[in-house]
Amino acid sequence: MNIVLDSNILMSILISKNGKTCQQFESPALNNKLFMHVASIEEIEKHQFKLIKSSKSSTEEFEASKKELFNKVTIVLYSEIPFEIQDVAYLLVYDIDEDDAAFVAASIYLEAILWSGDKPLYKGLKNKGFVNIFDGQDIDSLINT
Repeated sequence: MNIVLDSNILMSILISKNGKTCQQFESPALNNKLFMHVASIEEIEKHQFKLIKSSKSSTEEFEASKKELFNKVTIVLYSEIPFEIQDVAYLLVYDIDEDDAAFVAASIYLEAILWSGDKPLYKGLKNKGFVNIFDGQDIDSLINT
């Protein structure tokens, strides 16, 4: 099973190495292929100073953590995802948060679960019948199965 991590999940991992999300990410039970859309890199870079402050780490420590994280996931580029899939993803999220279309598109393209920490996105997609979105509780269930 493939899992696409959205930028909220990736940022949670970077902020707290001892947090629940990081523990879930590191779980041997998630013996899956992990992916992230390149848009997550852009989002992390945009908020880097805030993330460094929140993680209470030095810039060097943060960069090392980021490199370690990125080495554990496969990066999906915008150009890899067909336009038709990008359009479907946009139609699913335009009234929730259109910035999340890239993560949904990657999930559809890879036939993967989208692991999201974004509650409005999670609820909104579930309400539209999109079942391949998981939150922390769903990941716990997956890990404990």
